[in-house]
Amino acid sequence: MQKKTAFSLFELAIVITIIAILIAGTFVGESLIKKSRITSAQNLTAQSPVNSIEGLVIWYESTSEKSFVPSKVEDGSKIKTWNNIAPNQLYAVNAIQTNSASQPLYQENVFNSLPLIYFNGSAYLEAAYNPDFNPSKVTIFTVINAKSTTDIYGTVISTRNDSPAAGYGIYSTASGYQFWIGNSSGSGASSSVTIKSDNLVLLSATNDGSNSNFYSNGALVTTNSAALVANNSLPFRIGAGNNAGAANYFFNGYVGEIIVFNRLLKIEERKSVEKYLSDKWKVQLNS
Repeated sequence: MQKKTAFSLFELAIVITIIAILIAGTFVGESLIKKSRITSAQNLTAQSPVNSIEGLVIWYESTSEKSFVPSKVEDGSKIKTWNNIAPNQLYAVNAIQTNSASQPLYQENVFNSLPLIYFNGSAYLEAAYNPDFNPSKVTIFTVINAKSTTDIYGTVISTRNDSPAAGYGIYSTASGYQFWIGNSSGSGASSSVTIKSDNLVLLSATNDGSNSNFYSNGALVTTNSAALVANNSLPFRIGAGNNAGAANYFFNGYVGEIIVFNRLLKIEERKSVEKYLSDKWKVQLNS
């Protein structure tokens, strides 16, 4: 009997069909996992304590359909408007960029199968001046990843005036991250944390009118004594600074969420927001 040495056309067709089914199943499985994680993140957002804590004025986040115009965005889409979804604001100021060349990108599957907003070192968004954004006491949360490790000052968020020094900002630097407040004198007061990570980082910052605290993944890393003087005229920017003039000091990296309260949160309130962000973004808390 002649020994069989090759697949018949029929057998080859069966093998190709099986491979195609396996590949299709893999894609479907990945799609279901991604959809499940986004749905979970959306549910966590809707049920989070952020919604009920007094003093919420800014809430930009990247998983909710109501965060963007249009509501349906795709991987690689340019972001013209990032909606402020803070539910208790009578006048929610959205962050906008009308110049297509300066619009950040919506990117999927960067971390934990969730979408984030990518600022490429020249993109930024701006919200018109709002006194609610500029209190004399403040609590800030942001979930970010700095792609560049060489920035002198890469601005994550900024509502700042330099003459006199007023407002607040969070920056990515060559050595880590910095929380800055304007205290009317000199160049303001800064609290820094030396941390660079390939993963997402949860930063929390507070000023009670006299002292600043800066937290990394829930753990207090630095304090600074300085009163916060409110910016009283300039816009709020995401991804760029130099609020009084042409955008500069750009951020190169990813932003998942920005939350600002116009008061000092109680310890249990701050921890509840950090727990929500940790659960949603899979950031390991150190506290």
